[in-house]
Amino acid sequence: MNRIKLGLKSIRRGLPNCRYEKGKQAVRQLLSSLVTRATGFIVLICSLAMLLTGWYFAAQTMSSLQNAAVDKNNKVAERVASDIGRYLQSKKNFITVAGAYQGLRTMQPEAIRQYLETIQAYYGGNDPLFVARPDGSLIWSTQPLSMTSLADAGYFKTALQGGTQISEPVAGPNQQLQLVGTTPVYGSGNQVAGVLGAHISLNTLYTMVEEVLAQNPGYAVIIVDHGQVPLFYQSDSSAVIERKVLSDDFYKKAVTEETGDTIGVFRGQEYLISYRPIANTPWLAIAAYPKELALTEAYTTVRHSIFVTAAITLVFVVLGFFAIRKTLLPLKKLQQAVERVAGGDLTHQLDNRNHDELGRVAGGFNQMTANLRQIVLSVKETAVLVLGSSGQVGQAAGQAKSASSHVAESIVHIAGQMEQQSRDTETTEALLHELVGVTRTVTESIQEVARSTEVCAAAALEGQSVIEQTTGTMDQIKLLADKTGKTVTGLVACTKEIGQVTHIIKEIADQTNLLALNAAIEAARAGQAGRGFAVVAEEVRKLAEQSTQATGRIADIISRIHHEAEDAVSAMEQSRSYVDKGVVITQQSGVAFTKIVEDIEYVRSQARTITQETDAQMLLCGQAIEAVTHITELAAGNTGSTQEIAAVSQQQAAAAHRITDAVDRLQSMAANLESMVRQFTV
Repeated sequence: MNRIKLGLKSIRRGLPNCRYEKGKQAVRQLLSSLVTRATGFIVLICSLAMLLTGWYFAAQTMSSLQNAAVDKNNKVAERVASDIGRYLQSKKNFITVAGAYQGLRTMQPEAIRQYLETIQAYYGGNDPLFVARPDGSLIWSTQPLSMTSLADAGYFKTALQGGTQISEPVAGPNQQLQLVGTTPVYGSGNQVAGVLGAHISLNTLYTMVEEVLAQNPGYAVIIVDHGQVPLFYQSDSSAVIERKVLSDDFYKKAVTEETGDTIGVFRGQEYLISYRPIANTPWLAIAAYPKELALTEAYTTVRHSIFVTAAITLVFVVLGFFAIRKTLLPLKKLQQAVERVAGGDLTHQLDNRNHDELGRVAGGFNQMTANLRQIVLSVKETAVLVLGSSGQVGQAAGQAKSASSHVAESIVHIAGQMEQQSRDTETTEALLHELVGVTRTVTESIQEVARSTEVCAAAALEGQSVIEQTTGTMDQIKLLADKTGKTVTGLVACTKEIGQVTHIIKEIADQTNLLALNAAIEAARAGQAGRGFAVVAEEVRKLAEQSTQATGRIADIISRIHHEAEDAVSAMEQSRSYVDKGVVITQQSGVAFTKIVEDIEYVRSQARTITQETDAQMLLCGQAIEAVTHITELAAGNTGSTQEIAAVSQQQAAAAHRITDAVDRLQSMAANLESMVRQFTV
């Protein structure tokens, strides 16, 4: 139970890993999918295109809006400069015209009072008008002035020199800054008789600026002189009163350039700065507008553009995804078809009605499967043919093996008989030598026959016995020679049968070589799929060549055996003729010894005749010894030939065994090939 629980726990622990691996594999397949890659590519291209387009239009929009803000800022600065310039010019013109009045030339206080009171209404406002003598003392003023003498005032000195001008801001009666416009009054002789002056309140200028600002909210206006001292500073009026010098960089640039625009830091943030000169004054009108406020609309437009771009990109991605999915659907079908073909189904066909690249690929796939079906059918037929041929070759090899075994047994039997014949011929040779010795003994006995007939009789009996033994031996030699001749004749017939079998094996090997060549050609047509069969065909071809070489060697050896067997038959015929002669001689010797036994009494008288006969017998025995020696040599040669034939038969049997093994391997390979081909559905 504990083992079961542990096994269940390990299975539970392994399940998350399996799920993780499956999920990981699914993610890999998804990422490696062409649809995913194409969708990602579309997303990238659309995103880049939209981003670049959006960036371009956003940059153009921001640039256009900034230029528009700069243009508007320029217009504000131009309007302020224009309004103030026209206003001051009108004041200056009024003072110039008023100073040319003839009634002032007399410099009479009453006339001056009346004149100033008259033109005060035309001058407008509560700004006082005054006339002063050349020494700076006032003749008349429409309102009390803080100064009783103007001799030290710069604007007064300038007027005495003959010029109409508007002064820098000066402190008024209430310590408020104001401008003073002055013009010379010429008396008799065109000499300066006095100075006509008019105060210009800055409040009027401020009101004009504020009207412009009211029409253009968010803007700031600063009026400065060339010394960067403010005349109007909305955010810091004390700087105007205290006549502080403004040190920001854009003031320096405005004073230097007088006309233009820039971007400067104002009130802790970036401002669009435009500056214009105020005509006929040493002053500049500077308009400032927050850059962030000017680009707020641009930022809003950019955000809207981003949202629109993202929406359009999403729409294009979705449309592209479905378009790619629909476009790559034939590729999915092609993948499924390839998997089916990989599984062995060669009957599947793809729809190639499309005329695009995928349609042509589908057509090529169908052609490939058709070619594979033809190759598989051809390989299957070849495998069946090889299997049948290998069976025939196996049967022929078995027959050759059986025949080789039979020949080997026959050769071994013949070799044994030849060895027996060799031993018999050696015995015959020994007997013949013994016969020669006996004949010599007989000759000696004949010489002594006269002395001892008993010894002669005994010798005759002994000679008769030897002759009988010789006759029996010669009969055995004749029988062995006949038997050897028959065996050699049978050997010749066996060699002929072996030659026929080797001829059959050679034909089978040639047919197998042709089949292997055809199989190699079919395997080459099959390409990669037929490489294994090509190896099998090459092995079969090598075995067929080995079989052809072995049958050639066997044919050569059998031809040699056939010729040597025919020589052995011829020698055996000669041996048999000599044996017949030996039998005749031994029979004659027997007759002679019989006659010796019968005519022992006539030994003496016929001793010469017996001596002659024994000499002839010795000659014949020598011939018989030579014949037996030749037979022995032939028997030894036949023994060597039979041993060589036995060795060749053993080699042939071994070759037949190798052929049988090769045929078995060929049958196994053909069966494996047929089983592999059977996996394909055609």
